[in-house]
Amino acid sequence: MLTLSLIHKKPFSCELHINNKKRNASKNLTKHFFKIAEDICNIKIFINPYKIKPLIRINSQLVNYGLAEITPYNHVIEFQYSRNFLDKYFKNIIKSKMNYLNLKNSTSFGYENNIGVGNMHSNLIEKIEKNLK
Repeated sequence: MLTLSLIHKKPFSCELHINNKKRNASKNLTKHFFKIAEDICNIKIFINPYKIKPLIRINSQLVNYGLAEITPYNHVIEFQYSRNFLDKYFKNIIKSKMNYLNLKNSTSFGYENNIGVGNMHSNLIEKIEKNLK
């Protein structure tokens, strides 16, 4: 089950549509919470007033619109959800960092220092634990 929350400093209203069917609405709040049972769906959230861009949390994880492939329009926020949404989001974060650092793959010089995914750094952990004793 997906827990979706939208947060903005000013009160706003929203309507949740799943696969183009209205499911829920919430009015004049700064925080809106929705539970979604579908494993794969198209999610649209119609927002009023227009042109605000609330913070979005998916299962308590704050997400970046671009990396989460969320499309904001003037009056609606839209994205595709599936069970592997957060895994895909994490992969997009890594891919974005690699593009920014001009790294071609995980064997590129600088990958370990700048990305560091997939290495538990056992030697470094042992040194830190010895210094803490």
